[in-house]
Amino acid sequence: MAYLAFEASTRRAARSWSGLALWTWVVLHVAGNLTLFSGPAVADGYAATLRRSPGWLWAARAGLATAVVVHVAGVVSLARTARAARPRHASHRPEEAS
Repeated sequence: MAYLAFEASTRRAARSWSGLALWTWVVLHVAGNLTLFSGPAVADGYAATLRRSPGWLWAARAGLATAVVVHVAGVVSLARTARAARPRHASHRPEEAS
C-alpha cells in the first residue's frame, strides 16, 4: 500500500481532511433528518431534491467511502509507526545468554 510510505505529517493531514469530510457528512445528514420535524411537505421536498440528483449522491457515496478508507489506513499506519518508535521496556526484553 503506497499510502503507508508517506511521511507522518502527510498521513496526519490526510487523516485530518478525511475526518473533516466525515464530520461534515454527519452534520449534513443530521440537518437533512431534522427536516422531518418541519412537517411532511418539507421532508418530501428534501427527499425529492435528493432523488433529482442521483449523480451527486453517488459522488458523495464514493467520496465518503474514500474518506473512510483513507482515515482508517491513516490511523492504522500512524499507530504502527508510533508503536515501532516506542522503546521496549526492559522487563519485556528477552534475557541475553552470558
